[in-house]
Amino acid sequence: MGNHSSSPKRADASEREIKLNDKRFEKLLKTLYFISNNLKAQLQRKTALLDSYPTVIDKQTCHSQTTVNSEGQGATYSATLCSAPENSLQFDKVCCALGSSPVTTGLSYWEVDVRCCTAWAVGVAYSSLQRKGQDKDVKLGWNRNSWCMELKNGHL
Repeated sequence: MGNHSSSPKRADASEREIKLNDKRFEKLLKTLYFISNNLKAQLQRKTALLDSYPTVIDKQTCHSQTTVNSEGQGATYSATLCSAPENSLQFDKVCCALGSSPVTTGLSYWEVDVRCCTAWAVGVAYSSLQRKGQDKDVKLGWNRNSWCMELKNGHL
């Protein structure tokens, strides 16, 4: 009987390179997984934007100091009152306006330029939001019929 030692075989250079390649391969897979998830998220956002339609401001709901542009997609505040006749849909004390089409399902996206304003509120509301007076039932985000993001006194 021969006396053979059972020591483990030392890895040669090609086997060490394969192990190194396995580590690189795992790192590459993790990187590709991260990139893939990031691209999927970007694609979902872009698809939502492509499937969207522009929000049109309902001129009948605008406060008399709010002027809507001709496309109905922009509004500005004016220090002077507009001479338009008042109606029941119009906000009479709070400078506010509603969109003309309801948001019923899915994702919604708005771009709002508020750089010129020191105070603002942008949000969503049920059509049942009160429009007369200036208590919390009329103010966007201060009641159960609306939600908003607001900048007031330098705080969101």
